[in-house]
Amino acid sequence: MTARKLSGFTLVEVAVAVAILGIALTTLIGLHTRLLNTYVMERSRIRAAFYAQYLMTMIELEADPPESGTEQRELVQALEDAGYFDEERDRNARKAVDGWRFSQSVTSVDLPLLADALRRVEIEISWGDTTDDRYSLVYLVPNVNLSAQTLPASPYPAAGGG
Repeated sequence: MTARKLSGFTLVEVAVAVAILGIALTTLIGLHTRLLNTYVMERSRIRAAFYAQYLMTMIELEADPPESGTEQRELVQALEDAGYFDEERDRNARKAVDGWRFSQSVTSVDLPLLADALRRVEIEISWGDTTDDRYSLVYLVPNVNLSAQTLPASPYPAAGGG
């Protein structure tokens, strides 16, 4: 009898190859899941920043500064009141922010010589239960309702007096 040479892989070699492939695929799937979660979180954060900036712009365009106080409601309602939605945006945009919350806090800011000169407006948009699922925007809006009578006299002499 002559010994013939068999070519191919042994069972041990196949088992080692399958184990290495399994470890590699598990690592890649875990990495993919983390990247997908990061993408979803950043997409929500970018949307929240856009909506907060839009709402802040609408506050700036108003003739009167906002009244001091706190307001909380659904983001969809705040965007509707600001005139954001139209026929094309209605379908998808409303679904994208379903369940998102809007909070606005306005406080008066006094300057050394002028009371109630500014209004500090803080807008917070949240879409989840953790602190990572929130976006805040703070802006100072001038109080344009101040009359010239409320301005104190200047302690400096008028310029140009020779």
